[in-house]
Amino acid sequence: MPGAENYKFFDLPIANYASSSYDKVTMGGKTVGFSMFGGYSYNERSGLSLGVVDPDINIGDVLTLVWAKRAAGAGKRR
Repeated sequence: MPGAENYKFFDLPIANYASSSYDKVTMGGKTVGFSMFGGYSYNERSGLSLGVVDPDINIGDVLTLVWAKRAAGAGKRR
């Protein structure tokens, strides 16, 4: 649909043995962890993301998962 937001695609069934993702987790603009698995859970009936965060993150802290692919050429040195 033109003008609609695009979201990351869930490849089902999830072949997590064949690839890994490393989407960053941020708090206040600082990277504090990484999501290393994302997909749809039939048991939970929702999308889930499993990852790790810095040990100084507290329960209740608001984190942001930057769940997207980088644009082609992003981060390349010239």
